[in-house]
Amino acid sequence: MGDFDGLQEIKKDMREFSKKHREAKITPETIDRSMKQHAKTSLEMYNGIRLNPQMRETLKASRNDWDQGLQVFDYKNHPCR
Repeated sequence: MGDFDGLQEIKKDMREFSKKHREAKITPETIDRSMKQHAKTSLEMYNGIRLNPQMRETLKASRNDWDQGLQVFDYKNHPCR
């Protein structure tokens, strides 16, 4: 199960990158740190977009307004009904 050849190719590419860019080399620690940051960022997303925590409640309220739909006329209370 899985793509063993693909994994080996990626590891080779990572080693080559690390040799060429020593200041940004890829290590097990940097991969772990990156995965943890990705998980944290994913929790802050809504439909794939990261929401600023300071704006989250404002955006939710705005979303709720839009979810009600556009109503040009109030048919329920229209005088002709």
